[in-house]
Amino acid sequence: MSKDLRNKVSVFPINAVHSYFKIMIYGDDIKAIKKQSLLFIISSIDFEIHLTNTEEIPSQLNEFQKNIFISPNVCINTFNPFHFIFLAINKTDKTKEILDMLLNESKMVGILNHYKIHGNITLPSSFKKDDVEVSIHSNGRTNRRARTLSNCLKRHTELFFNTTLVVIGTDHNYLNLEDREPYHLNELQNEIIDEELSLVAGLQEYFILNTCNRIEIYAICNQSPTVIGLIKKIINFDHLNSDNYYIKYDKEAFTHLTMVMSGLYSQIPGESHVVKQLKDALNKSQKSKHANGLLQQLFDNSLFISKKVREKTCAHTAHFEIEDVAIHYGHDEINQITNKTIMIIGTGIVAKGLLDRIMLHTPRKVIICYRNNKLDVEKFNGYNITHINVDDIENGLQQADLVFSAVSTDRFVVHSKHIKAIKNSSPVYFIDICVPRSIDSYVMEKANNIKIVDIETLKSWHLNSFHDMNNIKQIGLEEINKKLGRYEKVFDKEWLQEQPTLINSNK
Repeated sequence: MSKDLRNKVSVFPINAVHSYFKIMIYGDDIKAIKKQSLLFIISSIDFEIHLTNTEEIPSQLNEFQKNIFISPNVCINTFNPFHFIFLAINKTDKTKEILDMLLNESKMVGILNHYKIHGNITLPSSFKKDDVEVSIHSNGRTNRRARTLSNCLKRHTELFFNTTLVVIGTDHNYLNLEDREPYHLNELQNEIIDEELSLVAGLQEYFILNTCNRIEIYAICNQSPTVIGLIKKIINFDHLNSDNYYIKYDKEAFTHLTMVMSGLYSQIPGESHVVKQLKDALNKSQKSKHANGLLQQLFDNSLFISKKVREKTCAHTAHFEIEDVAIHYGHDEINQITNKTIMIIGTGIVAKGLLDRIMLHTPRKVIICYRNNKLDVEKFNGYNITHINVDDIENGLQQADLVFSAVSTDRFVVHSKHIKAIKNSSPVYFIDICVPRSIDSYVMEKANNIKIVDIETLKSWHLNSFHDMNNIKQIGLEEINKKLGRYEKVFDKEWLQEQPTLINSNK
């Protein structure tokens, strides 16, 4: 078999459970025998060494004495008891002779010391750490790229141990809206940070949660200061004071995820939009292969527990979304909905929710400002609802008494250019529920009849109705603590490890 046929045939890597197979190293190339023996020892594999052309054990192999046999004569009976045979014979012609004999007997044979002679099996480049062995398969050929990759992974393997669930983030409790805005990510920034995080050794799985309340990284990663420091640097938290963000580990991180999932860490306690936001964040990371099974298991358990938390706390939090709070503020505080002209900037889920709630208050007219897609308003046939493109926003501003902005943007939609278009015959209110904000505060400074209410003001107004929020949170934390065993089970090694069921071929 002097020709290398492996470029012409498929090679399939397998894991052979060595307790069911007998393994032999045969030959007189002491260096090759020692190298392979050490690899077997590291992997806790039982094997025998059969030496030729010698009457005593060379000193280089003294550590393997219990495995060594002297085999001065070679015949097929020498090899019959063994399933896998690795030849390390100095002479090329002798190697070919024994290889042909073994292949004719349908033996599994590997060549350890001749790169131009090939058996029907090869050993991958591999290394071991604790109970994990990493092997690099390269289509049946141990080549330079495989060895380089193996060495690179070996240097970083330590970072893949001592891992746990980690959350690094900031929210409305740590930074006000103005200070928080620079850390919220537009689509391009999200993609760049996502790619940079994927290059951090020791960061196994992660997803990015980017909402009006918070920017957070949920990760399965090493807890070393180096890894955590790199993540902080990538999301620009290295510029923040330590009391402006949080890092939570293990059970505390899982508890935090579940409190976020249950809506109790939101500025509108109990709101449910955050569940969809979390699901979307995880799904996006899974599509890019940055989140896998472990985060999914933790997510599912957190979702399960959060539903129990909502059951326990719903009587205290009612069921409010940001749309409800915005409408209540518009109706109760400024009396600017009924028989008024209302403008909605945006056509997403929140904008749709705003429209549904606005129509309950019988406005005179509703103007919907869109960028690409119009809102479906078929169920409101007969009502005075019109659409205008964002390029024609001035036409809508000339009529509007109250403007709700619910658009995803990283620039102002209404700014100084539009001041003259806003009607000045009566008060005009802007309720901006975007992060980053979409209405330039300069507009209010230059016109006496204009008032802008941002999402922070809106939510603070809503929170005034909650006099026992700490008690509500405590109810949620107690419910989570009862079920932390679900988190511990996910990280239990015996539960995660699947043991193979094999049939002993010798029976």
